Amino acid sequence: MTSGQGPVLVLEDVAKRFGPIEVLTGINLTLSRGEKRALIGPNGAGKSTLFNLVSGRFAPSSGVIRLGEKRIDGMPAHQLNRMGLSRSFQITQVFGGMSLYENIYMAVMSRHGKRWSLLRSGRVWRDIAEQTRELIDYAQLTSLADRQASTLAYSEQRALEICMTVATGPDLILLDEPTSGMSRVEAANMVAFIGRMTEGRTLLMVEHDMDVVFGLADTISVLSQGQILATGTPAAIRDDPRVQDAYLGGSAH
Repeated sequence: MTSGQGPVLVLEDVAKRFGPIEVLTGINLTLSRGEKRALIGPNGAGKSTLFNLVSGRFAPSSGVIRLGEKRIDGMPAHQLNRMGLSRSFQITQVFGGMSLYENIYMAVMSRHGKRWSLLRSGRVWRDIAEQTRELIDYAQLTSLADRQASTLAYSEQRALEICMTVATGPDLILLDEPTSGMSRVEAANMVAFIGRMTEGRTLLMVEHDMDVVFGLADTISVLSQGQILATGTPAAIRDDPRVQDAYLGGSAH
């Protein structure tokens, strides 16, 4: 886990090339503790690549990435998870054959460094069970606790996955298009859910739905042609003519 009061995430002059193609160049980005940052930009801008660099799927071609005070560029995803970085994917990833309760229980177990065991006695296992119930209650998913994950509606599975992401106790949460495939009503409900579940936590997300972005983000970074075009508050980004030309079609309203 990261510690101290400094930035949670820092990217310094990060670049990524695939063969002769330079997808990202000169990326500098800093996330403060508790900040909610959205990455937006047109298709092909490099959002997914940047997201994958931070989450450990890719290593940068050059530059430095730090989680807290620790350099993490090139580290694998499972190691980053143990260091306090947790990612929710665009395609829902839950254990379909297990109940909602069991899915979250497994996530809480990982925070305590425990593996599944038939012999689950002692204080730590009572704490895991108590924290699982508290998280389910806080997420307002109590009525679904005993339901098999595969039988849940799509939006409910997404809520479960985000709940599992939070359950690992991360310092930094990465969300990849958390409302993808949802109706307008479902997306609005998910915005409220994410806001509640990530309160006080540091969040970095990629999202195309601008209503979701403006509803969740404290700060927005706009990528264009592999570089950060602008960073600012939602109001500043909405009114930035460069952003309107590059991404919002000439009118952010």
